[in-house]
Amino acid sequence: MVAIDGKTVRGSHDRMAGKSAIHMVSAWASANRLVLGQIKVADRFNEITAIPELLDMLDVSGCTVTIDAMGCQKEIARTPSRLYPGAEAEPASTIRRCS
Repeated sequence: MVAIDGKTVRGSHDRMAGKSAIHMVSAWASANRLVLGQIKVADRFNEITAIPELLDMLDVSGCTVTIDAMGCQKEIARTPSRLYPGAEAEPASTIRRCS
C-alpha cells in the first residue's frame, strides 16, 4: 500500500525573513516504512497539482494507493489508468464529492 499525503514541516517557517512553512507531499510505502518520493509545494492548496506529478514519478502498478480528502479530484483518480493501462481506477462517475 502506498499512502499519498501532504504535511507541513514543523518549525520550517521564518517569521523574521517572512517565509512561510515548507509543505511537502510524500508517497509512503507502509509495508516497508519508507518514503518513496516527495515534492515540495508552495502551499497546502498546491497539493492537488503535486499529487499527479508525484504519481508520474513512481511505479505504483499493482499497488493500492490511498489519498486523503485533499486529493479527491477526478483527474487524480484517473491517474493510475492513464499511467498503467489495465490498472483499476474508480470510474469518475462514481467519485464522491468531498465535503
